[in-house]
Amino acid sequence: MRRFHVSVLAVCAVSAAILVYASAPASATVLCSKQVTPCGGNVYLAKFQVNASLPTMNTAVLETGLANVTCLQWGFGILTTTSGGSGMSVAGRVNQVTVAECTIPDGSGGTENCNVTVANAGGTEPEWWLANFEKGSKGNGQLSISASSLGPFGLSVLCNAGGSKINCLFTNGMTSAVTGGVAPGSPATITGAEKLKPVMGAKCPGAEATWRFKLEVWKPAAFYLEAE
Repeated sequence: MRRFHVSVLAVCAVSAAILVYASAPASATVLCSKQVTPCGGNVYLAKFQVNASLPTMNTAVLETGLANVTCLQWGFGILTTTSGGSGMSVAGRVNQVTVAECTIPDGSGGTENCNVTVANAGGTEPEWWLANFEKGSKGNGQLSISASSLGPFGLSVLCNAGGSKINCLFTNGMTSAVTGGVAPGSPATITGAEKLKPVMGAKCPGAEATWRFKLEVWKPAAFYLEAE
């Protein structure tokens, strides 16, 4: 019968690693008007509005196994509820959403209009989805959007063009890349390739769809994710 011996040194090493990991501070994130760490007096405080939308002549595309849905308008606003800081990220709520002018190929080289609406969004600010900014490096980071009490972010898609028919609700959380910037010329951007799950409808694809977009932050003009 084999006997297994655990090295005391190995146990101590693992324990020390766990202790170091557990004691490591969480990322300190603030919204900053300058690409500088620490941000200091350049912090955007709580109750600050961030707005982003598609630049002119750009599109957001919902790629599905049935057809691609292209939208000329897509954007959202976020009202921050915290300022972030030591050991914290910046929390907020989505309080504005626009998605419009969406089309689908008609099978004959043209397009047909699609009805795309936002699902699980409330009419009052506390019911919109939760938002969270987390810094990375050099003023960049990520934006996560998660469910509110009404449910996760969703797109309800109704298209009836030729043989390409979609009648489906897609939902999921989102985690988008944020690149800091200062307008004019190089505004901050929010880029997503979000996986949305088909959850119900008369005509849904058999697999996840991908919601692709690159938004420009137009408020504030200068926007970075930095440490305090």
